[in-house]
Amino acid sequence: MKKNELRKLPEMKPTKSMIRAMEEDKGYMAERYQAPPIWAPKYIWFYRAKKTKKDVMELDIFTREMLKEGEEYPRYRIFLHDGKYDTLDNITDKWRTSIIEKLEYANYGNIPPYYRYCDQGIWMSEKEQEILQKFVKNGIGDPMEAVQAWENYKKHRIELDKINAEMRLVPEIPKDFGEWIKTDGLPQYIFYDAGRNVKEGYCTACKHTVQIQKPRYNSETTCPHCKRKVTYKSRKKAGNIVDWGYVGLLQKTKEGFVYRYFKAKQKYRNGEREEGGYWEVIRQTYDRNFRERNEFEFARYKQTPSVRWCYKTYGWNERVTEQKAILYWRNLKQATKGTPLQYSAIELFARQKIRFYPENYIKEYGRGKGIEQLVKCEFYKIVEESIDCYGTTEILELDEKTAPKILGLKKQYYKMLAGTDPSGRELEITKEFQLLGIQRTRHNAAYLSEHVYRRNFAIYIRHTTEHKMMRYIKEHLKSKEEIREYHDYLQMAAGLGYDLNDEYILYPKDMKQRHDQYVEERNERDLKIKKMEDAEKEEAYRKTVKKRKWKNYEMESGELLLRLPDAPADIREEGNRQHHCVATYIDRMVKGETCIVFIRKKENPEESFYTMEVREGNVVQVRGKYNREPPEEVKRFVEEFKRKKLRYRKGWQDNV
Repeated sequence: MKKNELRKLPEMKPTKSMIRAMEEDKGYMAERYQAPPIWAPKYIWFYRAKKTKKDVMELDIFTREMLKEGEEYPRYRIFLHDGKYDTLDNITDKWRTSIIEKLEYANYGNIPPYYRYCDQGIWMSEKEQEILQKFVKNGIGDPMEAVQAWENYKKHRIELDKINAEMRLVPEIPKDFGEWIKTDGLPQYIFYDAGRNVKEGYCTACKHTVQIQKPRYNSETTCPHCKRKVTYKSRKKAGNIVDWGYVGLLQKTKEGFVYRYFKAKQKYRNGEREEGGYWEVIRQTYDRNFRERNEFEFARYKQTPSVRWCYKTYGWNERVTEQKAILYWRNLKQATKGTPLQYSAIELFARQKIRFYPENYIKEYGRGKGIEQLVKCEFYKIVEESIDCYGTTEILELDEKTAPKILGLKKQYYKMLAGTDPSGRELEITKEFQLLGIQRTRHNAAYLSEHVYRRNFAIYIRHTTEHKMMRYIKEHLKSKEEIREYHDYLQMAAGLGYDLNDEYILYPKDMKQRHDQYVEERNERDLKIKKMEDAEKEEAYRKTVKKRKWKNYEMESGELLLRLPDAPADIREEGNRQHHCVATYIDRMVKGETCIVFIRKKENPEESFYTMEVREGNVVQVRGKYNREPPEEVKRFVEEFKRKKLRYRKGWQDNV
């Protein structure tokens, strides 16, 4: 129906039972933040409902204050029709766009003091509740929520039906899932009473009292009874512990698979487990070949009051973000049987309690079955890094069938890593040693991987022995930074042509001093090379200056003058003096793409003052030492330059 037709329908009046409910309402004391309680009524909204002959449900809303004042007209008239509802403000006689839960209470802003603090209870007769429920058919008792849900379903019914169909496929949660979270999905501890002769502790994982010796607070250990990894905690010192974590559940459905993502919480007080729980927040559905179908989140559906499963949102308004989670493994063998993941070893990987994204594991397994073999050979860290896209994948041959070939290692080098669960960086270092034919120990490879980031020492160890270099590193270098600085020193020494077979060069007594010395030498060499390169560009530079007529830019005014560089070397010198990057513009100036000019003081024309770039008839930038902005006198000089030199050159300068 049209709004004009709805407005003409007869409005409802307050009933005797409605007025009596208002008058007999004794109210209660409502709590306020940092203020004394305030009296509030039980009911502040009073509803009436009726259905018209033209399949329109009218819902009239009265306020407590209106009934007290004897008003016989409703504050709002709401019409449910054609899958939507329209709201008429009966005071202003205007149609409102607010949802029902956002309607204002008072007449023209006259809001009673208790309104903010009461429960905003609704009164409605049972008979008229039945009339409303018969119309909306959603089983919701609260009239506000019932109306909102009715409109939302009508508006979004196609999408909601699709979501509901997928949600009906989701199986029940395993009966032991909650207990598994407590023992394997969240951190576990051995609590003990601090003292000199501590011999017993309580394991939260297996719930057994176990024998312990000399526990260190916050140190990790293995429970002697259940063999799980635990952390020592003194009851007195630990106090209250609240752990948050993420767990995942992969289940088979009639149409494929669903991955369910949970947020979990566990609290300990004085060594005793207290409240905890878990909440499902994301679901990802897959077809039978593990191709992703849809992703859902448990959140407020669009702009409605309904909190339910809905399609996941992304970007700036993303409400739930998935984190790496520990995957429930007890059902995986059965869930993956007869599927492409049957031989993926995902169950064995999940048993290591590694936090990961199952979808990444599935995708990596799809790239090559080598992931399965690496897991079975206990290369868990390498697999973890590979599926997390740490770059480890680039050095793996996942199409190969044996672990040595997948890792790209010869037999003798593979044996050094087997059974040690090395990192991807350890594998890289081992392959560097292998490439150069250098024998190495697993211990040293682990040390270098921990203390050195993306530095290849193998190319320098070939000039000596692994034992000698590692001894020098451990005895003379005190930090990771010094180790990296030593590598940079070796790199500079090789680049400057020093003999690395000479132990005087390879193992300096004062590495820092020698490092700084080589930096100066390298800089001098680089400067010499650059000067030679600049000299080669001089002829092209002069031709460009002549062709573009850039000499016309030179001028004098007041205490300042403008001069063009005589050669590319002048531009490089300007950058060195001013500590800015003007030298990077040399090639562009030689090509005629931009022009660099120097602003000088007349009294000292050889001393750098400010540097200016002119491009396509415009002053692009003016910079002083350390990229300082120009003072007012320089700004005025630049403006004069624009008027005198650029006014008639703009638009044709680069085509002269």
